[in-house]
Amino acid sequence: MKNIIQKMINNYNQNIKFTLLYMISLLYTICALSCSGRETIASVKNIEISNQILKYQVEIDKIYSDGKPDSAAALIQLLENCLYEQIAESYGIVPQLPQINKEANRISTQTKDVQKLARIKQIFHTKHNEEYLKYFVKPILVRKLLQDKYFYDVAFHREQLNLLQKTMEKQNRGNNELDGLVITIVSKESERAKYQNAIGKGILEDKYSYYFVTTFGDILKTYLVRKNEFTDWFEKEASKYTIEINDKNFKQKVTKRIKDSEYWANLIVNNQRN
Repeated sequence: MKNIIQKMINNYNQNIKFTLLYMISLLYTICALSCSGRETIASVKNIEISNQILKYQVEIDKIYSDGKPDSAAALIQLLENCLYEQIAESYGIVPQLPQINKEANRISTQTKDVQKLARIKQIFHTKHNEEYLKYFVKPILVRKLLQDKYFYDVAFHREQLNLLQKTMEKQNRGNNELDGLVITIVSKESERAKYQNAIGKGILEDKYSYYFVTTFGDILKTYLVRKNEFTDWFEKEASKYTIEINDKNFKQKVTKRIKDSEYWANLIVNNQRN
């Protein structure tokens, strides 16, 4: 009787051990599947790029390019998105959900390719609308807000504005000498209304330049100075940030992809933590 009881106890213990091992194995599998999409491939400061985010970008790129998926190009795009976000944040630009929703509505109403946009939304599925806003709409909005900040903040173009002000003062004194980067243009017929309305209003601006307008008979003469280039400024700001690519395979792919770009080579290869 004692042997029978002992045998029953042993069998019970084995069953428990088997059940525990099975449960541990099952939990490990579930964790591996759920965490695989969240594995960090790369990061820029505190913004991480996961496998899942990369998959989204690859699918988006396929829609725009109608070509084969290029994971290295997609990762570079995401790194640039991260740089835009970091630089924008450093200048106090942090779009909130109402702004992002407004931008999503603008994209929906102004898109020239409804079918492409519908395919992009399908990538995220309707139940993942938050991810559509975060990984597609928000990067577009951040780029626009940062560019507007740069082009319309005089702090970035003070030298050009001062130069044009001196030119206008000279013109008012009858001195037609031009300084430095100031150029004159005779307005095209299509631009005539814009510059006609600028007569006598002093120095005005558009996205890319400062200008003022004078008249010589029926001729409109525009004195103009170009604002500084956004790309030059952006690349200088981007160089302040450290890029980390954790996946060796992707690091090799990206390094090969940007070998002809001095900017990206310096940013990714030379400015990366080891």
